[in-house]
Amino acid sequence: MYLPGMGFIFLFTGLFWRRKWAGFHVLLIVFLLTNTILRNEVWLSAKSLWKDTVQKSPNKAGAHLNYASSLSDEENELAVRHYKITNGLDPYYFEAHHNLADIYKDTNRCDEAIREYNLALLLRPKLVESMVGMAVCHKYLGDYQSAIGYLKKALEIRPDMDRAFRELGSIYYFNLGDRETARFYFRQALRLNPGHPNNTTIKNLIRG
Repeated sequence: MYLPGMGFIFLFTGLFWRRKWAGFHVLLIVFLLTNTILRNEVWLSAKSLWKDTVQKSPNKAGAHLNYASSLSDEENELAVRHYKITNGLDPYYFEAHHNLADIYKDTNRCDEAIREYNLALLLRPKLVESMVGMAVCHKYLGDYQSAIGYLKKALEIRPDMDRAFRELGSIYYFNLGDRETARFYFRQALRLNPGHPNNTTIKNLIRG
């Protein structure tokens, strides 16, 4: 933003000291303002910024990662493509593996999600978000004991993770039919996050 300001200084200095250079300074400031407007369009959002960066530097893994992360849920396929490009350029970005796994999980592609979560955990063994994602996928596939194992491991690392308690309560209540154990985990989730939007439903399950 300082460049246009410099242009104005040059213009007024030129007009005052050397009027014959005023035309040059007018052209200079028009150029600077036009360039600033074009750059501002790019900087309007993270999405447009990283799209521009990817176009200018297609071999930078971090640019593809950030561009994919800036995309909305309606652009999942585009995000998948850029996460895959990230992994192809640099397979050591755990965020790319985790985020790609999340998309696979949310679109019921659990086998692919588990593969990517495993890669994320290989790179970052204490990534509890990937552990919870793994648990959700194993639950979806009917492997409840593996799901419970991942959730308990996540709680060993982060004992205040209310989502893990909710997931445990859900498995014990709906899948294993153990309502007493489910109530224990549900109560922990309520204690840790009293403002969660699903708490009314959880309270009804505890009373039921």
